[in-house]
Amino acid sequence: MSGRRLLAALVTGVAGGLVSLAIGGALLLVPALAESAPASDARFDAVAGTPPWVPPAFFAIYAAAPEEIIYRGVLLGVLALSVATTRSRWARAVVESGALLIVSVVFGQVHLDWSLLNAVTAGMTGAVYGIVAIATRSLWAAIIAHMLYNALIFVV
Repeated sequence: MSGRRLLAALVTGVAGGLVSLAIGGALLLVPALAESAPASDARFDAVAGTPPWVPPAFFAIYAAAPEEIIYRGVLLGVLALSVATTRSRWARAVVESGALLIVSVVFGQVHLDWSLLNAVTAGMTGAVYGIVAIATRSLWAAIIAHMLYNALIFVV
């Protein structure tokens, strides 16, 4: 990857992470979602009592890269494969949008075990990560966005 593409992926990833953080914060204002959050979460219990830098670092690394590889890399890639064979810009946009929607819903569903808030937030931020990956044609940008979001939820 060239320096210019890497810089674009980094900048887009940071922007995507900040947009995701804004979405997550806004969803906390929805009473039905905020009330669905569990009082205790095993993921947070796992890092309890560690130095303050451990939780953001752990959650940035723990899920971001593997989830992006699976959801935006494999699933979004497989669903959008037909885009490569389509000449029509409109048809490509429809297929990419449909693939993005399906993968985002699946990503949200996987996070439903923790809470409705977590599932809705994951689905919406997953859409942001997908848009970032599609816009930059780089999985690195989506990984950066996801890592930044996961880390910032402990800082904010």
